[in-house]
Amino acid sequence: MTIKDRRIGRPNAHPDDRIDYARLLRQQGDSLGEIATKTGIPKTSPHRYLSPSKSSLENCYKRSR
Repeated sequence: MTIKDRRIGRPNAHPDDRIDYARLLRQQGDSLGEIATKTGIPKTSPHRYLSPSKSSLENCYKRSR
């Protein structure tokens, strides 16, 4: 086994398909509580995954100046 075959770091807490489903629900206007109930993951997790990235917030700040 080479290093390329090994996953390094902490494993994902939630499968990618649940994260994608949460993003879809958010686009449809569901609240974080509804998303947490429908996906079965705690409310703080969708909040973390669905919040805007730091770079997009920085771009918004630069545009407003």
